[in-house]
Amino acid sequence: MKYPTIIIATLVIFSSLLITETSFGQDPAQVSPEIFKVILENDQVRVMEYQIKPGQRDAFHSHPQQIAYALTPAKIRVTSTDGTITEFDLQPGDAIWQEPVTHYSENVGNNAAKILVVEIKQQQSRSSIPLKQTDPWGSPW
Repeated sequence: MKYPTIIIATLVIFSSLLITETSFGQDPAQVSPEIFKVILENDQVRVMEYQIKPGQRDAFHSHPQQIAYALTPAKIRVTSTDGTITEFDLQPGDAIWQEPVTHYSENVGNNAAKILVVEIKQQQSRSSIPLKQTDPWGSPW
């Protein structure tokens, strides 16, 4: 009788750890589609519109290198997987660079926030990027 209870308890604990572990590192547009909207994606970048209401929080997710550009005033609290908390008090036109990160964000301000997020995908070597031919005016682009 004792062993089935121990086995069930072990399976429950293992399952909850597995669910918690797999929730880290996920695509923000997949885990928080009500907040992140993909507006452009190609093999070099992904551009998302991030709209979050006061008091709203997104799910844990990951980004590669990224630029965040505030379109409205925003007061955002960001919590990383290691528990580090950073607050950003942004004004329209403010831009932030971030290295790859796994985190969740919460709008701790009084207004809805709108931010443009540009994720930089794996960089290609310079030799693999084809150069455009010179146009009639002499521009290499």
